[in-house]
This record gives sequence, structure tokens and C-alpha cells, in this order.
Amino acid sequence: GIPQFLYSVVYHIKLGILPPSAFASPSYVSSVIVSTLAAVVLFVCLFSIPLYFQLVRGATAATSGLYVAPFMLANVCGNVLGGMYARRYGAIRGALRMGSAASCVGLVLMAALPLDAPVWMRVAAMVITAPGIGICLLGTIMSAQNAVATKDIGAATGGLLVLRSVGGAGGSTLAGAIIASGLGIAHGTLEHGRSALQGLSETSQLATNFELVYGIAALVCAIVFIVALRMPDTPLRRADRKS
Repeated sequence: GIPQFLYSVVYHIKLGILPPSAFASPSYVSSVIVSTLAAVVLFVCLFSIPLYFQLVRGATAATSGLYVAPFMLANVCGNVLGGMYARRYGAIRGALRMGSAASCVGLVLMAALPLDAPVWMRVAAMVITAPGIGICLLGTIMSAQNAVATKDIGAATGGLLVLRSVGGAGGSTLAGAIIASGLGIAHGTLEHGRSALQGLSETSQLATNFELVYGIAALVCAIVFIVALRMPDTPLRRADRKS
């Protein structure tokens, strides 16, 4: 009757809740941190790169979309490389370290490139950045799933993806806030900012704000690298198949 039905509902709800014991695993906690911060970096790049080419370089919306394509393709290649690394070595920590380091270098280049740098140099910096993000996003799922008990894999993956979504929302919001404030200053809408802009063009001011965005993203990648350095190297499960 009704008591049995309520018990069944409560029982199945409990199965879907991430057990607190999962957060006792340093590998799972590290995977969640890396995944969340990698999502921050990804959405910072996806939000800011098209705007950079439109507002700073004067590109059209269609052209700026084409410039994002190499970044996305390189990100997908990072997913593939991460899977190949995990299959070969049976662990993913090394790939997370290399990927986060490469992304940090790429973002530093994006922040340091001068305003008159050729477009191909900007695209090259984007291509250096993207694969590491893809490696981190895929690798953290594998690491998290192998850090918990088999019965908790579904709940652990769900918890990681929820926090990743929060990180992505935070990344786009952060980039948007910095760029929007730069637009406001550049157009002279902030009274106390006008005097500081004497002798600066609107384009150079916007470029400075984009450099700040990529500098912050590089700092986030440096944190990811530090976390990856300290996280345990959890071996991945292997399926035993009978021939």
C-alpha cells in the first residue's frame, strides 16, 4: 500500500544522492576542483574570444565565429588526446598536469600579445590553450568515476557535472562583467574614469580589459596545475573480459 510506496520512493531517492564519503577521497575532490576551474576557463574563452575580434579587431560576427572554430577543434582534439593517454597509461593525472600547463602558457600568450599582433599569432595562442582544457574536462570525469565505489559512480558523475555547470556560468559572468565595465569606461559612462582615459583610444582600453580577462584565466589555469600536481594518481578500472 502507501507505506510500501513511500519506502520505495525514499529508497530510490537515496540511491541518487552523492554520499558524503565521496568527498573523503582526495582524488574525487581534486577532480571536482579541476573540472570546475577548467569550465571557468572554457567559458571565459568562449565568451571573450568572439567579442575580442569584433570589438578590438573590428571583425564581423561571422568572421569572429570563424576565428573561434580553431579553438573548438583544438578542444575536441584535447578530448581525444586525453582518452588516448588514459588508455595507454591507465591513469590520467599526468595528462591533467600537461594539459593545464599548456593552457596556462596559451592564456599568458593571449594576454601578452600586443594590439598590433597578427591574427595568426592570436589564433595560435588559442590553439595552444584549447587542448589542455579538453583534456581536463574529459580526464576529470574518468578520475572522479574511478575515485569512488562502483555503486556511487552515477551520483559522483552527476555531482561533478553540476559543479562544472556552476563553474561555466561563473566564467562567462566574470568575463562579461570585466568586458562590460571596460566598455562603460571606454565610452565615458563612468564619471570618475574619464580623467584616467585621456590620451587613450577606445580600442586600446578595450584591449587592456581583454588582457585582464585572459590574465585571470591564466591564473585559474595555474591553480588547476597546482591541484593536478598534488592530486593522487588514481589508477583507472579495467574491464576483465573472458576470451
